[in-house]
Amino acid sequence: MSALTIKNVPKEIHERLKKQAEKNHRSLNQEILHVLEQATEKDNLYTTPEKEAFILKAREIRAKFKRPLTLAEINKAKKQGRL
Repeated sequence: MSALTIKNVPKEIHERLKKQAEKNHRSLNQEILHVLEQATEKDNLYTTPEKEAFILKAREIRAKFKRPLTLAEINKAKKQGRL
C-alpha cells in the first residue's frame, strides 16, 4: 500500500474528521480513507444525468446570446430575478 501525508490541515477540518470517525466507529485514518474513497468514486468523477441536463440547459441559454454578458449585465439580471 502507498502512504500519503497531508500537511497543513486546518484545525476545524481535523476536528470534524475526528468527530466523524468517532461517530462511525472508525480510526481517523480509516475515516480519511473512507472520505477519499467516496470523493473519488466513478459517479463523483464523471457527470451524472442531472449534471448533463444542467449543462445542456446552460448551453441552450448561452446560445441565445450573440456575445458574452458583461458583469454589469449579469448583476442586473440577478437583481431583477430577486425582486
